[in-house]
Amino acid sequence: MKTLYLLRHGKAEAGSSGSDADRQLSAKGEKQTRLVSTWIENGNHVPRKIISSHASRAYTTAAILAQQLNIPLEEIDIQKAVYHGDALILKELIEYTDDTIEVLLIVGHNPAISDLANFFFQPTIDGLPTAGLAMLTFEMNSWRSIDRKRVQSAVVYFPKMLK
Repeated sequence: MKTLYLLRHGKAEAGSSGSDADRQLSAKGEKQTRLVSTWIENGNHVPRKIISSHASRAYTTAAILAQQLNIPLEEIDIQKAVYHGDALILKELIEYTDDTIEVLLIVGHNPAISDLANFFFQPTIDGLPTAGLAMLTFEMNSWRSIDRKRVQSAVVYFPKMLK
């Protein structure tokens, strides 16, 4: 059995004259992320690997999670493809995950992160808000086998549900 978390980054500061990738996590985003990480920490499926976009708001979200879940920061796998890619690219990243990893968490952006969630969810969801979390469990032993037919459970959590 494998567990996959799909997390949209926490709320970011409004856009500025810099690049979109440089937008920082806001105070609200930090609070949202701490709620999510506490919820994950108290559950039975704590990730052993985090894949994150290189964008500041996503990496900061991943770093908060890693610190709270006792995952060394250098273990965060930063992938530009999470920022630039679509749902298919994210699925390919998952497929290349080492099979010794039972629980994987991806911190990404809309629309790709919500599109990937909707690839697995039936019925589909409207989209993940900031710090929205999809938790999926799969009946499989290898990440290369990931497919909607193997979904055992699929649940979505919004930050306001975790308070």
